[in-house]
Amino acid sequence: MKVAFFHGLESVGPGSKGFYLQGVVADVYAPQVNYKDPADVQRIWNEVIEFQPDVVVGSSMGGWFALHVCMELDVVGALINPAVVNRSLELDLQWKLNMTQPLFILAGLDDEAIPCAEAMNWLSDHNFTIDISYVRAGHRIPIKLFEDWWQSITSRLWSLSKFESSELKQLLETEVKLDRCGLSLAHAVLKHFPSSDALCGYSGGGLPHGQESAHKRWLQDLDSIESQLQKIVQKVKCNQLELLELRKWLELRQNKLDWSDPRLRKRVLKSMRLIMHTGSVLGTAYPGDSVELLPKTSPLSYHEMLAFYHSEIHVLGGDKKGNRWDPQTELIRKRIDWMRIDWASSEAPNPRSVRNCSIALIPKHLDGNAEYAVTFERGLRFGRDLIRNTHLWLLQADGQWSYGGVV
Repeated sequence: MKVAFFHGLESVGPGSKGFYLQGVVADVYAPQVNYKDPADVQRIWNEVIEFQPDVVVGSSMGGWFALHVCMELDVVGALINPAVVNRSLELDLQWKLNMTQPLFILAGLDDEAIPCAEAMNWLSDHNFTIDISYVRAGHRIPIKLFEDWWQSITSRLWSLSKFESSELKQLLETEVKLDRCGLSLAHAVLKHFPSSDALCGYSGGGLPHGQESAHKRWLQDLDSIESQLQKIVQKVKCNQLELLELRKWLELRQNKLDWSDPRLRKRVLKSMRLIMHTGSVLGTAYPGDSVELLPKTSPLSYHEMLAFYHSEIHVLGGDKKGNRWDPQTELIRKRIDWMRIDWASSEAPNPRSVRNCSIALIPKHLDGNAEYAVTFERGLRFGRDLIRNTHLWLLQADGQWSYGGVV
């Protein structure tokens, strides 16, 4: 994860917060900024845009500067008492309010320089998606409170930023082997479902003998269904006559009926069986399950999978491709290994909880002329409930994908 950090107006960068981030994040851009010098502000702006951070962190005036970077790059922000109100200095920055990513805010309840309530109201009024953590502190947040806050949001920052990392883009190309259209779809899927634990390529799911053959076979089955429905209609008419005869027979004997008499029961039961039996539509290519009422598609084959765990991306399944390999079982097994759980310990988690997972399945071979694509979601919820969802994606004129919902 690449992180950019910007200190406050009167601070000397990178400061204690910047040094802390450099110790816990592999790639950090934390420059000294002279906010009073427009040329220096522009230089830093150019450098951070070139750096392409996944997360932008800023304190006070640095939070105001970081907010503009977040809007420019549409990346996640982590702001500490950001100077969105009561600024003593204005920066010559472009306002570009088109963010889709959230802002994590650390706000001091006793901040007199930038009143907490005013700042949060300003962010809400400008329609930012914010996640606020309040602490009993003033404008200068103690480093220990910052460290605790950073640790509490790290997993969420990673889940939101991991899908924009250069490492992920490279692995999608070299390991999952997605083409340009597939790469665009993969990023759309991961942005829409940021809690995904893994992404796996798949092939199959198409029509084994092509569209023309499937359509011809379907029309033949419709003819067969229509013929059998006509027979059912005739049978229903006969059943209605049988019901009418039974009613007449019962009315003639209504004062002499003995429902404990086995002869009466046998006579009525015979008529009822004739009346209730109307026939069914059998003999077509699609009897039974409603899923089989449509042309059958080929089974899915699973390929390489990228598993996300903490701040790392693991490549799984390179030697286990095919429809016999179960990516869900493999992911659960690997995650348990990575956790290094001592199951004998009293602090060990519930075994069922570590089985929770969600895998996004992306088609490896997309038709460049197709107007839609289908992805699948597989996994476990609550350690036992299967996740089996099919998602539709629509290709837009600009080559991007929009979510079409569950189908």
